[in-house]
Amino acid sequence: MKQTRTILLIAVMFLARIAMAQESAFGYGANATGGGNATPIIVTNVTELNNALKADGNKVILVSGTITFTDHLSVQATDKTLMGLPGSKLVSNEQNKDNSGILYFKSGSNNLILRNLTFEGPGAYDCDGWDLLCFDGVTDAWVDHCDFSDGCDGNFDNKGNSDNITISWCRFHYLKPPRVGGSGGTDDHRFTNLIGSSSSDKPSDGRYSMTWAYCWWDEGCRERMTRARNSELHFLNCYWNSSVANYYIGPENVNAYVEGCSFIGLDAEKIWKEYGGTNNCKWIDCYADGDGLPSNSGSVSAPNYDYTAMSAEESRTAISDPICGAGATLIVSEDGSVSSACNATEPLLTSEGEINQEVYTGQAISTISFTAGGTATSISVSNLPAGLTSNVDNLTLTISGIPTENGTYTVTASDGTQTTSLSGSITLNEPSAAPANEVCIDLKKGDVPSIANGGIPSGWEGLEITVNNTKSTWTENGFNMGGNADYIVIDFRNFVDATIEQVSFDVTIPNLNASKGQNTIGYRFTEDGDNNTYTISSSATETVTLSAPEQSELVWIQRTASTGTTIGQICITLKESSTEATEPSLTSTGSLSQDIVAGQAISTISFTAGGTATDISVSNLPAGLSYDIDNLTLTISGVPTESGTYTVTASDDTQSTSISGSITLIESDITIPAYEVCIDLKKGDVPSIANGGIPTGWEDLVITVNNTESDWTDNGFKMGGDADYIVIDFRNYEETYIDEVSFDVTIPNLETAKRKTIGYRFTEDGDNNTYTISSPATELVTLTAPAQSGLVWIQRTAGTGTTIGQICITLTQNTTTTGIIDNTAESALRLMGTILVNESGKTVQIFNMQGQLVASGEGNIDISNYANGIYVARSIDGSSSLKFMK
Repeated sequence: MKQTRTILLIAVMFLARIAMAQESAFGYGANATGGGNATPIIVTNVTELNNALKADGNKVILVSGTITFTDHLSVQATDKTLMGLPGSKLVSNEQNKDNSGILYFKSGSNNLILRNLTFEGPGAYDCDGWDLLCFDGVTDAWVDHCDFSDGCDGNFDNKGNSDNITISWCRFHYLKPPRVGGSGGTDDHRFTNLIGSSSSDKPSDGRYSMTWAYCWWDEGCRERMTRARNSELHFLNCYWNSSVANYYIGPENVNAYVEGCSFIGLDAEKIWKEYGGTNNCKWIDCYADGDGLPSNSGSVSAPNYDYTAMSAEESRTAISDPICGAGATLIVSEDGSVSSACNATEPLLTSEGEINQEVYTGQAISTISFTAGGTATSISVSNLPAGLTSNVDNLTLTISGIPTENGTYTVTASDGTQTTSLSGSITLNEPSAAPANEVCIDLKKGDVPSIANGGIPSGWEGLEITVNNTKSTWTENGFNMGGNADYIVIDFRNFVDATIEQVSFDVTIPNLNASKGQNTIGYRFTEDGDNNTYTISSSATETVTLSAPEQSELVWIQRTASTGTTIGQICITLKESSTEATEPSLTSTGSLSQDIVAGQAISTISFTAGGTATDISVSNLPAGLSYDIDNLTLTISGVPTESGTYTVTASDDTQSTSISGSITLIESDITIPAYEVCIDLKKGDVPSIANGGIPTGWEDLVITVNNTESDWTDNGFKMGGDADYIVIDFRNYEETYIDEVSFDVTIPNLETAKRKTIGYRFTEDGDNNTYTISSPATELVTLTAPAQSGLVWIQRTAGTGTTIGQICITLTQNTTTTGIIDNTAESALRLMGTILVNESGKTVQIFNMQGQLVASGEGNIDISNYANGIYVARSIDGSSSLKFMK
């Protein structure tokens, strides 16, 4: 049904972004209402999804998590809305004629809405398979904000009697290399969108009426963007920018109104490539970076419905916005409400990569990225397991590294008053023994070999396979290396005592040319270093057998000949390993040799004896240190009072193994950068210079927390247990002492709490003092420190929820070693503004509080260029002195 035409040309990005989360369908599919306001139901597997789509009546269906399809789901559905909750996916790993594809809506399906769905396929393969999504006879449908990647046959096709369809804010791309050798004969079948399956295919009124609005044909799309037959098409503010495209739009008997669109990388003849029939097109306010746009042809009128048009430039920016552009970027809630990050009223947080990971000890995690959006102005992570690091770039936080402990971390997006968090976990698994002494890896599975696809035998979960295949393809003959940089690595380092003895693999170089040196394959048994080469004798498949050096734990195979070099199968023989120890062993954790400022504790050092060891001991331990033995683990700790070298020994009745370390006492040459420092506890983790909790320059300030039951919140350090505390320690700074401490504290349940106090002390050991809090509102506590206090200890003594937001500390520095005296009673020195007035008639010296001479001279001295801080001026004969602050 056609509507009265009103064109709204709005060149304001704010209004354009509102359209990203519009509430109802428009365009040719405007009649689609889907399941209306039905109470949402959540589905988590194929069976639940099938039952919900086939059920009678209006239904709103929400996809949660990842649903993997072992066969496409063929269904007739009416009055249904299908939406994806954040992070959900519909996945097919099937790359064959019968079982590929995800959703196939049969003829008779009507009134459908699909929004915020992510369709992920196995990669293109011309085997006459199925699409990720196919409408075959669907009428009145709206597909909005969906992401389509790597369909086996295509990404999203419309055919049969399908009609009155709107596709908006959808993204089409390919991330996986195409598979060659399919029965269809096309080696690169990254053909994304088809309208009409043949020249005679068309709906009952003779024309497919379809709106494509704000859609993005992104990298990897080769053809069919779209390939349309017998169609009435409106392309509104769409974006084509695939660097591998042969052509963009392929019309056959098509009328197209193309408005505000952008075409990157192709000339006019390939933007619009006709396939026969009568084709008419009109190009309105479009952009192309090639030799121009195709010419207008025939008579094409604007569609008769309301819509919003942006300029081509504005639409490119809006479509490619990673937070709220094309693709599955909507925020769908479990109550069925839908919003966009671009008009959010709270912080938003999305993740890329697996947030919960299990890795083997010594193995790096797969990188995880989090992006804050909505109203967020900051992003932070707390409780990151040791060994992992985080990097923040604008509002994107990336986690990487090799974890050394298990843990649950939390990433938080904040706008200063509201927060949104996502938590993930890292679990360490201890390496296991290899399940057998030989393993054969099949590279003919169409993708990186895995247990799931049968490329790796069951039981070899710890086997790591890495490929560089930027120009390569997975074929039925194996891994076809397309570039000299392409390689495959088989890594056994996740297995205990698994060392390689021999490697054999079959290799084919079809265009082998010995005269040009194109007759070798590269290999090595190390992660880094130069390749060895093995000469291949003919273009027929040849089996290469290599002996590995001692203690080899991986094999690296790399193309060194020409394109077409193909590896089909790799078999590896492992050495028989003896698990019976023959001598004592000794391992350590922590720094063996440490330089320590006098009065400071060492970092704990632990030693564990193994092998045949029955005893562990330490000798020559420097005074002040102590050790503790638990079974065969020895731990050293304490505050050393002398330098020295110690030795830890593991022994059995006849043999011993030793490790030595040293403790060196040093004099601190660290000076404080200022006489007041404020520490912000609202950074989501222990304050540091990196997260902005400690000001720059205070690298040697030590902050210690006990937070077993506590949280780092936007309001500060929320103490969850009576044992929880925070310690600010200045003892790394020479002759520096705390004068005064002030901090804000909130006890929200103060009125019902049995205890209404906060504990504190200025010593490492001993009993806490208490300060009584008067109200549940935030209160500023100010404490005067005893003389020569080097730390302050603040501890929860009231109810759960006690929160410390900021701690400010005023310092003094002992000046007895500088020779600086206090102000004389009747000094001939005085400060007027930024001028030190000298009426002594003597030369005057000015010292900073570290005792360093800053200036010397007769007469008045200008201090306007001095750094902020405390200074002492004195006459050369000592008769006058003045302590002043700049």
